[in-house]
Amino acid sequence: MELSDLHRVKDRADSVISHKRFPYNTLIGSPQKIVEDEFLIPLNIDERCELMGDHQTGQHVQGMIVIEAFRQSFLAVTEAFFPLESKSSYFVINMMNVSFTSFLFPLPAHVSYRVLEANRSRKRARYKVIMSAVQNEVACATAEVSFTVYPASSIAPKEAELAYQVTEALLGLMPHTVNRSIQPAGGKTLALEIER
Repeated sequence: MELSDLHRVKDRADSVISHKRFPYNTLIGSPQKIVEDEFLIPLNIDERCELMGDHQTGQHVQGMIVIEAFRQSFLAVTEAFFPLESKSSYFVINMMNVSFTSFLFPLPAHVSYRVLEANRSRKRARYKVIMSAVQNEVACATAEVSFTVYPASSIAPKEAELAYQVTEALLGLMPHTVNRSIQPAGGKTLALEIER
């Protein structure tokens, strides 16, 4: 371990590309392009991270933190190196297969990232990627992920409508009167007035 490994912990991917509001919840550093479609992302886990608060068994990094680091990695690489033309992107995970082969410890490590497939159009981009959490030259966990990226302006209204439909259906099962307004993120206020 070198002193540069300790300094690197301060490097956090920007919240715009990690999709995390608080820096201590960003588990990765800034992604670096190695060659075409291959990237390296430092793992920089902060003990204040939202996932560290209530699970501490053994000395290894828990699996859910590794999975979240993989998620943040594909967000960051896509936002930094393959951005859509729109100002704001919306990511949908289609498939995520993760395997764990060795413990990962809270010591220097990185995510090795490779794009396997890319299909881009003006309305969306689809990717299939493979990532490995690597420590001491050993792949401790591997994830194969397929995801789609949309302009937020096209998918947010659809999500709001689906949320409204599910909420309406579930509230319809309740045996009393409900008056409620719902304001989805970035959307219009949806008023629910259901009498049962």
